[in-house]
Amino acid sequence: MESRIIQPKIEIVDSLKLIGHVRATMFKNGDFKHPIVCNDVINTIQADCKSYLAGAIEKTVTYALDDLFTAAEMDPESSKDGIYVLVGGSKWSLKCTGTAANTDYTLGWSGSGAARKLTGELTGVTGAIAATTSVWMGQNFDAETFDKPWATPGSWSSLTITNVLDYLYIEWTITIA
Repeated sequence: MESRIIQPKIEIVDSLKLIGHVRATMFKNGDFKHPIVCNDVINTIQADCKSYLAGAIEKTVTYALDDLFTAAEMDPESSKDGIYVLVGGSKWSLKCTGTAANTDYTLGWSGSGAARKLTGELTGVTGAIAATTSVWMGQNFDAETFDKPWATPGSWSSLTITNVLDYLYIEWTITIA
């Protein structure tokens, strides 16, 4: 009987909710002492607006993650964007461009509309990824961290990479809801 180790699929979901408030004030017949106020706290942000904001994440604009890490390597390359992890005390960039070894994954940006997913691949390293502060997504790595950090997971289960031939995939989904 063949023994198989199944690596857990980790999906970190972070979401941003746009909130709007509408208020209209009317004064009848120039009577400024008796305003008629209409407040609408239930309003709809249109789907096209949400799609535009989600698309800006990966386009060439300030704060976009558009110059992604090209390799999984210790001491991530300066000025690059994407995902890095702290494995056994060392910083490792995840390869966020090119072809994944596992064809079930698409590296880099995928998705459309108001939901985008950034996927990175890490291999060739062993050690523990222990705490929430061991995983980052951001723009412009500068030798220590991202100049513009985007997110860290709200919670993270400890994960240990035990073999340099193991592959870790992190899929970071951003949804403008």
